[in-house]
This record gives sequence, structure tokens and C-alpha cells, in this order.
Amino acid sequence: MDPNEVCETFLAADKIINGENDASMKMEEISKKSSFYEFCPNRRCVTDVQRIGAMTT
Repeated sequence: MDPNEVCETFLAADKIINGENDASMKMEEISKKSSFYEFCPNRRCVTDVQRIGAMTT
């Protein structure tokens, strides 16, 4: 991923975690996808930091 894509992904993740209305997806929608948890420690994302890490992997 190039630096611009990383920044865009991080900003999108920040909007999701903050519950902003203009976020293209909500955290609940993302967490329903089983592939999301492949990138979480022990297949569980508990903190916002872990969720952001999983979304940017």
C-alpha cells in the first residue's frame, strides 16, 4: 500500500470509530465479516487500536 492509501485508510477508520455519519461503513458492518478477524490478535479486536490495525493490514 502506498503512503496515500495508508493515510486514506487511516482517516476512514478514524471516522468509523468516531461514529461519524459520513463514514462509508460502520464498525458493526465491518466486524460482521469473518475475514476482518484474521488480522486481529488471537482473532479478537478489543481496542480501537487493534481495529484500526486490522483494517489497515
